Amino acid sequence: MMARELADGQHRRLPGWRVFTTSFFHLPAELEAELVEAGLAHIATLGIQGPGWMAPDVAESLDDSRLEVLLTVARW
Repeated sequence: MMARELADGQHRRLPGWRVFTTSFFHLPAELEAELVEAGLAHIATLGIQGPGWMAPDVAESLDDSRLEVLLTVARW
């Protein structure tokens, strides 16, 4: 699923998977353009969700190398 999301923004649930619904994820520039086209002001695009949700005690449970992996995935 992640490969497709990164390639074209399409989030398609795999058969038998219990995950978030089918959806589309914008690239930052696409989101800004869509907002402007709709007549809205774009101030900033900020990430609001990342892989940290899987580890609620992330600060206490991760060593530096594992934390770097989570940060890398969030940057993608």
